[in-house]
Amino acid sequence: MPSLIRRCFATFSIVCGLLVGHVFAAEDASFVAKAVGDFRPLSEKGYGRLYKERRHKALAVNAAKESFRDVYAAAEWTSTAAIKDCRLSLTTLTETDGESRYRVFVDGVLLKEFQNPETETDYAPHVADLGVVDLSVGTVIRVECKPDTNGKIPEGDGTAWSRGRWTKLSGTATAD
Repeated sequence: MPSLIRRCFATFSIVCGLLVGHVFAAEDASFVAKAVGDFRPLSEKGYGRLYKERRHKALAVNAAKESFRDVYAAAEWTSTAAIKDCRLSLTTLTETDGESRYRVFVDGVLLKEFQNPETETDYAPHVADLGVVDLSVGTVIRVECKPDTNGKIPEGDGTAWSRGRWTKLSGTATAD
């Protein structure tokens, strides 16, 4: 009997997801997934560790730890709606001590890789256009970030490093 209940619940969930997806396929469909709160940081081998920077409502890498400087840190979010022709963007924060690097994957496939622009203003939002994708219920988006240094800000015996800060992933249905 419990397996029958699980199958019924799974079928019900899929039908609800399809209905919700249909609603969100309208041209005005959009979403914002916040780095802090909506994304789940990954702690798998090979990734650095993210921390929640509450001041900027961002996920970031503690670049003071040298072992975190050479690897990407990652977090994932799972779509709860279907949006056809969805334009995605990632909001990062610029930093004067380095131009952090980012990679964004959709269901394990690299969508875009980019580096923050050089800046003279710390923590200014930078919106990176990631392109257009079709989102389904259950689509997994992974954001990876990596600190960097530009060698311009002295700190201790070396130079300061950016922390790969980012605040949100946004999506908006595009008109055909």
